[in-house]
Amino acid sequence: MRSSFLSRRALLALLPVLLSIAAAAQDWSAPARELAEKIVARVQARSAVTVSLRNLSSLTQNDAAQVRRALETELRTRGVQLVGADRAVDEVRLTLSENAVAYLWVAEIGHGDTWEVVMTQTPLPAVPQRGGTGVSIRRSLVWSQPEPMLDFATADLSGGSLLLVLEPDRLVLYRLAAGRWTRESTARIAHSQPLPRDVRGRLLLQRDGSFTAHLPGAHCEGNTQPQLMANCIESDDPWPLGASADGQRAVFNSSRHYFTGALVPGFGALAKLPPFYSAAALRDSAATVWLFSLVDGSTRLVGGGGETVGVVAGWGSDLAGIRSDCAQDSLLLTTRTGDSTRPDAVQAYGMAAGEPQEAGPSAEFAGPLLSLWTSGEGAAVTAISRNLRTKQYEAFTFTVVCGH
Repeated sequence: MRSSFLSRRALLALLPVLLSIAAAAQDWSAPARELAEKIVARVQARSAVTVSLRNLSSLTQNDAAQVRRALETELRTRGVQLVGADRAVDEVRLTLSENAVAYLWVAEIGHGDTWEVVMTQTPLPAVPQRGGTGVSIRRSLVWSQPEPMLDFATADLSGGSLLLVLEPDRLVLYRLAAGRWTRESTARIAHSQPLPRDVRGRLLLQRDGSFTAHLPGAHCEGNTQPQLMANCIESDDPWPLGASADGQRAVFNSSRHYFTGALVPGFGALAKLPPFYSAAALRDSAATVWLFSLVDGSTRLVGGGGETVGVVAGWGSDLAGIRSDCAQDSLLLTTRTGDSTRPDAVQAYGMAAGEPQEAGPSAEFAGPLLSLWTSGEGAAVTAISRNLRTKQYEAFTFTVVCGH
């Protein structure tokens, strides 16, 4: 970390947290065997089956390929002949996803309009621990699409799991069916003024299915239950900076892509900062420090009374805080410096003696990070990236999980 008052090798104890993105080496034979048994019981003919793979988990491309090979090996052991899609009688669509404790493998077996679904799960790999804590940060791909995304949110409601995506001119609702997100409905967002070139947005989804969405010059309120409904009006109301609509807020510049600096409420006597891109709260057992990524490229640390307690250089423009029941202190995620033509990365920091300290290696992305927001009542961070290779917009979540 490059800082005007911090050293990378400061003689302070680092927060003992490991940022673990890729899964550790793991034997996939047991879950592959279990899933293969379920698949074989449902295929019409073992002589002509094709397998396709979709990876929505945090597994790397190499790990996902190993899972596929393990499943195909188990299928061949049971007399299944794997062929190309043009010769197949049945298709096996394998989707890899995960929750906080396990990988979930979902297989759809069938053809035409006839499909059956089977699934199995296997525990997430144990995370190597440092300093006696069992905390790690995990990244999961939730959704990807060719159209621009500004923000997204997920929820598990009585009617099932849903995904709400905020785009520049609409909201799109998806529901989870057979391991896949299926579009259910959309709601248009009208704009009386042109949006800025680098448009940003903020979406908050509540546990009851209600939501608020903020865009430059517009504010939406609505509900996903029993169906998607949204009421959008012209508004310059302050945007929430954290995971709660009634927490710290700031006024957004509707003609640009950053905040004006006006805070609602302020910090003590401090009611306005220079313009900034993003902000996050970082807490330890002693104090809470707010960090503001200023337009001039620096990051200012502000105490509860409004006093500046430090200035950090060398961070990117997006910040987000995240907490967990596994640890008393919260963590900070930041992007790296750069522009929209280069891959980005997210770095984790913790607080030690009132100062942010690196907490593990960075998470690399295949393109620039377009947004980073605290969500899930502070227990998650959402990220939107544009993959420079595939040209897809990708939605990720970061969560803190217990490693023991």
